[in-house]
Amino acid sequence: MIIERNAIARYLQQGAVGVGETHNQPASVHAIIKCILKHPGSVRQIFIELWPAHSQSTIDSTRQKYLMTDGDPEEKATEAFECIRTVLHGQGCKSWKTFAMLIVVAIVNDIPVTCAEASTAFLTLAAKLEMGVSRRNIATLELIKGKLGVGKWNDQGAIGSILLFGSDHFSLRGGNFVSLEEGFGNMPWYNASGRRVEADPDVGSRFLSGEKEDEEGGGAGPSDGTGARGGVRTWAQVKATTGFRSTG
Repeated sequence: MIIERNAIARYLQQGAVGVGETHNQPASVHAIIKCILKHPGSVRQIFIELWPAHSQSTIDSTRQKYLMTDGDPEEKATEAFECIRTVLHGQGCKSWKTFAMLIVVAIVNDIPVTCAEASTAFLTLAAKLEMGVSRRNIATLELIKGKLGVGKWNDQGAIGSILLFGSDHFSLRGGNFVSLEEGFGNMPWYNASGRRVEADPDVGSRFLSGEKEDEEGGGAGPSDGTGARGGVRTWAQVKATTGFRSTG
């Protein structure tokens, strides 16, 4: 069930919501950040298309340090952002910059983030792409359902959960293939793939302009005055480009 962006918060009150993305485009992350900031409490946890072995321990330790350590919140957030973006960039994540922004906004607002790419065993099935995606979806759904203790998207335990994955994981159809949408009981999802980020007075979009990230994170958009074309490299830039504020 495909929904529009302005319906995400409403469906989160009923259960889990998927957000489909195109890797290295920011519209999906912008939609989730907007939901966190404009609808406090609507997002309770985020499941993201990252491999646990590569990122989960860093995300967990960074979150724990931020929440348990005294000090200036902005300084702590700056340190968290630098740590997360460095790890994601180092592992070759195509969406390292936008994912880092989302993860740190989640950390600051005490929202758990779970790396939910459950298995890399099926990545070699590139010649049969749909089969590989379907098997990855099955493994991912098993992980998410187990963690939440639910069977379908609108069970009580799934309320407030966001699933951020490539759009093809939700839209997969045909044969015996399993999509995240169908496998979670016709879960509602917003397809951010190909969307441009709309200007928003509360969630700034100077960086989140719909331009792709390049491999070095410079982006293809207009210069933001930092010497990096569209690059977001510090927590101050994250705040400037997302209209960030803590909901806590």
